[in-house]
Amino acid sequence: MSKIITNLESIVEQYDAFVIDLWGVIHDGRKPYQWALEVLGKLKELNKTTLLLSNSPRRVTASVAHLENMGLSRKLYTHIYTSGEDTHQGLKNRPDEWHQKLGSRLYHIGPDFHKPIYAELPYEKVTSPTEADFLLATGAESPTLQEYEEILNIGIEHNLPMLCANPDRVIVQDGKITLCCGSIAERYEQLGGDVFYHGKPYPAIYQPVLSLLKEIIPSRILAIGDSLTTDIKGAQTQNIDGALVMSGIHHEALLKEGAVARETIQLLQNLTSKVGTSPRYALKDMIWTEAV
Repeated sequence: MSKIITNLESIVEQYDAFVIDLWGVIHDGRKPYQWALEVLGKLKELNKTTLLLSNSPRRVTASVAHLENMGLSRKLYTHIYTSGEDTHQGLKNRPDEWHQKLGSRLYHIGPDFHKPIYAELPYEKVTSPTEADFLLATGAESPTLQEYEEILNIGIEHNLPMLCANPDRVIVQDGKITLCCGSIAERYEQLGGDVFYHGKPYPAIYQPVLSLLKEIIPSRILAIGDSLTTDIKGAQTQNIDGALVMSGIHHEALLKEGAVARETIQLLQNLTSKVGTSPRYALKDMIWTEAV
């Protein structure tokens, strides 16, 4: 059973490294949460290793710059890795048979600012899926899945594989649940498409993560995120404890009027049973210490 805690300070000595999600945990898409900045500062003071792990289609250098522009200093965390960087490395190195079978012409589903994933590599971006060797999904610019149906059906007709650079199905933006890239990929699979995912919860992304964490054993690592299906499930594949931030994408299911209530523990049990993934801890927000 998950344990609901009120702050991170109460469990910090159990762990040497913290793998922390970004959107919904450290920032809201526009600015960092002040309590999250405090947590990163306290972990640094304690010489804890921090690795920001995001299902963001941005590459690492772009993510660092984006966080700096938000007000999150590079000095506050030890490492950062993204699904966008992992996708870039997959396209560059073609590490397995699946990637090796990809052609050179891609149809990009997503905004232009995700182009650095492939811009420096020997791929041609085509303007129609009928001309493509594969689909590259990096983001959802339209609000509903229906608007992607025609493209996906063309992909099925031409037997195109899809590379998904962000497995998140939804994100929270301005307090509302918004369609994300993973939902497009999931729909493509439902239609019979072949999809490879880069990012949480898929095991491949944890290879570079654990390499960055070097000699720290999994039992001394805590993953903090707001998604049971990506952050917590992914951590569990590596025998890493998880702490669920309940104010993120599951807030409507877990919190009453935005607060932890008497029934929250039962709501959490119901949700984790439904999803099939249970965190070791759950807390409303990633805060350092309980307010006096």
